[in-house]
Amino acid sequence: MKNYHIANIPGDGVGKEVADEAVKILKAAADKFGFGISFDEYDWSCDYYLKHGEMGPENVLDLLKDTDAIFLGCIGDAAKVPDHISLLLLLQIRKGFDQYVNLRPIQLYPGVDTPLRTATPESVDMVVVRENTEGEYAADKFGFGVSFDEYDWSCDYYLKHGEMGPENVLDLLKDTDAIFLGCIGDAAKVPDHISLLLLLQIRKGFDQYVNLRPIQLYPGVDTPLRTATPESVDMVVIRENTEGEYAAVGGIFKPDSPEGFAAQTGIFTRRTCERVMRYAFELARKRKKLGDGDQVGLVTNCTKSNALNYSMVFWDRIFGEIAADFPDIKTDMALVDAITMWFVKNPQFFDVVVASNLFGDIITDLGSMLQGGMGLAAGGNINPERDYPSMFEPIHGSAPKYEGKNIVNPIAAIESARMLLEHIGEEDAATNVQKAVKKVLAAGEVRTKDLGGSNSTPEVGDAIVKEFLAL
Repeated sequence: MKNYHIANIPGDGVGKEVADEAVKILKAAADKFGFGISFDEYDWSCDYYLKHGEMGPENVLDLLKDTDAIFLGCIGDAAKVPDHISLLLLLQIRKGFDQYVNLRPIQLYPGVDTPLRTATPESVDMVVVRENTEGEYAADKFGFGVSFDEYDWSCDYYLKHGEMGPENVLDLLKDTDAIFLGCIGDAAKVPDHISLLLLLQIRKGFDQYVNLRPIQLYPGVDTPLRTATPESVDMVVIRENTEGEYAAVGGIFKPDSPEGFAAQTGIFTRRTCERVMRYAFELARKRKKLGDGDQVGLVTNCTKSNALNYSMVFWDRIFGEIAADFPDIKTDMALVDAITMWFVKNPQFFDVVVASNLFGDIITDLGSMLQGGMGLAAGGNINPERDYPSMFEPIHGSAPKYEGKNIVNPIAAIESARMLLEHIGEEDAATNVQKAVKKVLAAGEVRTKDLGGSNSTPEVGDAIVKEFLAL
């Protein structure tokens, strides 16, 4: 007599009830047709998730692999666990066991009513074969896993707790591979110089001394600058991210008296100047914007040494010393006021620009207009040595007046996620994200209001994910 070993996963909701009936008919079939059948039942479900923090144990596939078949009741209860989490159990089984066919017989039995007037038992008899492991369900398209810890640190957090985050912010983040930041700041709730403290704590605590700002105009994106084209706008600004004018050295003396004054001291250490400049030269070498000749790239020094005769003179001196180590990289110097003009007049001239904290902050906002607006501008706060996690964010700010309307452009955030993928070493995935963004923008069919469209934030995100999965 043949014997069959079946795994039974009743799951959630009515799954237990319907699974009992399925087991009942299977046992009846075994008795009637002379074969043996046994069941192992597993309680993997949303209730299991609430107890254990996962939809099933780590060895789900090991427990199931020697069965003859698996019966599943129902999985999912959004009141307990978000659907995109509970679905992970199904995807793990489908993909782990290469269940690439989803078979769906569609047959109308006599005696069953249907709301379709044209449907009869004679006319409705078909089978749909659905591809079951890729397409829009391809979460592991590039063969890596990703998990998230979400933190509610924000201006609302400050209003409740009197600080932008808990005391152990850095301890909570230090073991992550990277940090994704949405937007921080709402001046109607908390003054900007207070809300900024959370960013500065992370940037300085994790020695994220490079602020990386790619500025690239994609085909299909309009920009208010006539000189800006996809061919002419392709540069990167490297902004020093932990010192300079953001070092919080200074004070205010008798602010309400006639002799009151404020002093804000910029800090420029040799160590930090050297390493951020060296990063800029190495990036220019990697980009090879000038081709494969004797000099493959260009680094422009953004300075103001004609007026800031200590800090920027020191900055320029160190730039010259670092440049000597990179004979294959051309160099140029531009005063910060002049560089804003040259960005507009001749954007095609620039490859990599290295700037102090304050100057880099200013010129990258201008750069965002070159590439079509703040809705496309992404940034990274990088610790190149990887001693600490790096942080990636859209640079457009929190825009509280648009909160909850689902009209903001998500591409800056998606581009930030692309940079994150690049940083953690998933370069193929990052390349495909960029291809998908470019395809959606070039098609011009799905876009938010800032780009002249009428689509919602999720609609643009969905369109990009669809293109990404189709590549």
